Amino acid sequence: MKPLVPVLALVSLSPAVVAAQDLRRPVSLAAGIGIELLGIRDNTDWNLGRTLHLSVQGQPPRSPWGVRASAWLFDRHQIGRAQAAGFGLDITHQFARHATRPYLAVGLGTSWLYYSGSGPPGASNAPLRDSWSGYYLLGLGIDRSLGPVGILAEARYLRFTRGDGFATHIIPVTLGIRF
Repeated sequence: MKPLVPVLALVSLSPAVVAAQDLRRPVSLAAGIGIELLGIRDNTDWNLGRTLHLSVQGQPPRSPWGVRASAWLFDRHQIGRAQAAGFGLDITHQFARHATRPYLAVGLGTSWLYYSGSGPPGASNAPLRDSWSGYYLLGLGIDRSLGPVGILAEARYLRFTRGDGFATHIIPVTLGIRF
């Protein structure tokens, strides 16, 4: 029996078997870090910033549909300080049932927007902005299973309902892991 254990272990860990086992859990946690593009005021200026993204997703094992609760933070220090933090609910749909799964996310949420413009003459000097806003999002991503842990890459477009004086939209691009 002992000589069969290594053989069974190798067979059970082969990529085809791992993909067929569908190692996703009904509830998963994801964390990511990335860059975010921010349109300031009239959306003509684009500046990179840092973004953090945390989410908890529930998805029945045999369904392509899922529900995700997410929280995110954006922070940029260049010609002033811009910050945005939000949380929301998303509906996700996976397009494939393999180890590599592309997906679509659509959602609504609420966010806190802060902008303090200051800088050299001619720079974007928006007045202080500190308020709440709703948002809606559309995102595309790809999730890859690596045993019980997965990696993901996601791009989201967030449109603020009250972004005047801050930005009407942001586009985060995130790389992360899923547990």
